[in-house]
Amino acid sequence: MLGYNVRMSETHEHPSHWGIVGHDWAVDFLQRSLLNGRQRHAFLITGVASLGKMTLARAFAMALNCELPDASLRLCRACRACQAISRSHDPDLILVASEDG
Repeated sequence: MLGYNVRMSETHEHPSHWGIVGHDWAVDFLQRSLLNGRQRHAFLITGVASLGKMTLARAFAMALNCELPDASLRLCRACRACQAISRSHDPDLILVASEDG
C-alpha cells in the first residue's frame, strides 16, 4: 500500500499524475524533470504531517526506476522496479523521514 492519497486501481485516469490525488503542481514539476532528463541529485519534499510527502517521494522513485523505455509512460506499477519500490524491497531505495513527520 502506497498511502491514503494514491488511487489503488491498476488503471489511472491520468497516468501522467502517477495516481496522486492533489499536488498537481508537484507531480508536474517532478514529471517534467524526468521527461527532460534533468533530475537533480536531491529533491527536498517538505510539509505538514499526513500531507502525502512519502507517497509523492515513492511515486517519483518508481517513475525514476520504472523499466518502461518511454519516460512519458513511466510508473507502470507492474515492472520489477515498480513492484520492488512499492513494497520497499528495492536494495537501492533508502527511505529517510524525520521523526516529526
